[in-house]
Amino acid sequence: MNTSSVRKEIHEFVDKADSRFLSLVHSMIQAEKQNLVSLEDHDDEMVSRANESVSAISAGQVKRFDEFNKDFEQWKIKKRESLK
Repeated sequence: MNTSSVRKEIHEFVDKADSRFLSLVHSMIQAEKQNLVSLEDHDDEMVSRANESVSAISAGQVKRFDEFNKDFEQWKIKKRESLK
């Protein structure tokens, strides 16, 4: 069944549906809209962070893996201590 057929069948059913069903569908639509807005926000943030990373690399602000790993291990220790 193609998208057009599914859409038509759903429209026909919604036109005859009771308030309980309409309320359920409405709730699903609202949740989906909220998810789409949330994804758009994350997309913007990820693009911004990626651009910042590219700029930092271009400016030579990079660490060797062993330096990064040492910093990361220290961060984990601090994080664990802050959760106690």
